[in-house]
Amino acid sequence: MTAVFFLYHIEELSTDEDPRGKLIGVYSTQERARDAIHRLSDQPGFRDYPERWRVFERIVDCDDWPEGFVPETHKRISSADSGSRGCGRLCSPDRAIARRLARF
Repeated sequence: MTAVFFLYHIEELSTDEDPRGKLIGVYSTQERARDAIHRLSDQPGFRDYPERWRVFERIVDCDDWPEGFVPETHKRISSADSGSRGCGRLCSPDRAIARRLARF
Protein backbone atom coordinates (compact mmCIF):
# COMPACT_ATOMS: atom_id res chain seq x y z
CA MET A 1 0.00 0.00 0.00
CA THR A 2 1.22 3.48 -0.87
CA ALA A 3 1.22 6.14 1.83
CA VAL A 4 1.25 9.93 1.52
CA PHE A 5 1.81 12.46 4.28
CA PHE A 6 -0.40 15.53 4.71
CA LEU A 7 1.31 18.41 6.49
CA TYR A 8 -0.96 20.78 8.41
CA HIS A 9 -0.41 23.81 10.60
CA ILE A 10 -3.44 23.58 12.88
CA GLU A 11 -5.46 26.57 14.08
CA GLU A 12 -5.82 25.50 17.67
CA LEU A 13 -4.67 22.63 19.80
CA SER A 14 -7.44 20.16 20.51
CA THR A 15 -8.09 16.51 21.15
CA ASP A 16 -10.21 16.14 17.99
CA GLU A 17 -9.02 13.55 15.54
CA ASP A 18 -9.51 15.99 12.67
CA PRO A 19 -8.13 19.38 13.73
CA ARG A 20 -8.81 22.43 11.57
CA GLY A 21 -5.87 24.11 9.97
CA LYS A 22 -3.94 25.06 6.89
CA LEU A 23 -3.02 22.26 4.53
CA ILE A 24 0.62 23.06 3.79
CA GLY A 25 1.32 20.21 1.40
CA VAL A 26 1.19 16.52 0.60
CA TYR A 27 4.49 14.65 0.63
CA SER A 28 5.70 11.24 -0.44
CA THR A 29 7.64 10.62 2.79
CA GLN A 30 7.51 11.78 6.38
CA GLU A 31 11.06 13.09 5.95
CA ARG A 32 9.95 15.42 3.15
CA ALA A 33 7.12 16.71 5.35
CA ARG A 34 9.67 17.33 8.11
CA ASP A 35 11.90 19.19 5.60
CA ALA A 36 8.95 21.47 4.77
CA ILE A 37 8.56 22.27 8.45
CA HIS A 38 12.21 23.29 8.58
CA ARG A 39 11.80 25.49 5.49
CA LEU A 40 8.65 27.23 6.75
CA SER A 41 9.09 27.41 10.52
CA ASP A 42 10.75 30.87 10.42
CA GLN A 43 7.96 32.44 8.35
CA PRO A 44 5.43 34.87 9.87
CA GLY A 45 2.62 33.09 11.68
CA PHE A 46 4.34 29.70 11.63
CA ARG A 47 7.16 30.92 13.86
CA ASP A 48 4.62 32.18 16.41
CA TYR A 49 3.08 28.71 16.82
CA PRO A 50 5.83 26.11 16.34
CA GLU A 51 3.93 23.47 18.31
CA ARG A 52 1.05 23.36 15.83
CA TRP A 53 2.64 21.30 13.05
CA ARG A 54 0.95 17.95 12.38
CA VAL A 55 1.58 15.21 9.83
CA PHE A 56 -1.18 12.77 8.96
CA GLU A 57 -0.38 9.58 7.06
CA ARG A 58 -3.00 8.41 4.59
CA ILE A 59 -3.09 5.31 2.44
CA VAL A 60 -3.77 5.99 -1.25
CA ASP A 61 -6.92 4.40 -2.72
CA CYS A 62 -8.28 3.55 0.73
CA ASP A 63 -11.62 4.66 2.19
CA ASP A 64 -10.99 6.64 5.36
CA TRP A 65 -14.55 6.84 6.77
CA PRO A 66 -16.02 3.41 5.87
CA GLU A 67 -18.69 3.45 8.59
CA GLY A 68 -20.01 6.99 8.01
CA PHE A 69 -20.42 9.80 10.54
CA VAL A 70 -22.92 11.22 12.99
CA PRO A 71 -24.58 14.19 11.19
CA GLU A 72 -25.06 16.27 14.36
CA THR A 73 -21.43 16.14 15.47
CA HIS A 74 -19.55 15.11 12.31
CA LYS A 75 -17.68 12.58 14.46
CA ARG A 76 -16.49 9.35 12.91
CA ILE A 77 -18.61 6.24 13.50
CA SER A 78 -16.37 3.40 14.53
CA SER A 79 -16.96 -0.26 15.05
CA ALA A 80 -15.76 -1.39 18.46
CA ASP A 81 -15.59 -4.94 17.19
CA SER A 82 -13.25 -4.64 14.23
CA GLY A 83 -11.02 -1.70 15.11
CA SER A 84 -10.35 -1.27 11.40
CA ARG A 85 -10.92 1.35 8.75
CA GLY A 86 -11.52 0.88 5.06
CA CYS A 87 -9.12 -1.27 3.03
CA GLY A 88 -8.70 -3.66 5.95
CA ARG A 89 -5.84 -1.77 7.59
CA LEU A 90 -5.93 -2.45 11.31
CA CYS A 91 -5.64 0.61 13.49
CA SER A 92 -7.31 2.40 16.34
CA PRO A 93 -10.36 4.15 14.89
CA ASP A 94 -9.76 7.40 16.76
CA ARG A 95 -6.18 8.62 16.29
CA ALA A 96 -4.06 5.83 14.92
CA ILE A 97 -2.76 7.53 11.80
CA ALA A 98 -2.06 10.96 13.27
CA ARG A 99 1.65 11.37 13.75
CA ARG A 100 2.98 14.36 15.59
CA LEU A 101 6.43 15.50 14.66
CA ALA A 102 8.90 16.69 17.26
CA ARG A 103 8.67 20.37 18.09
CA PHE A 104 11.20 22.55 16.32
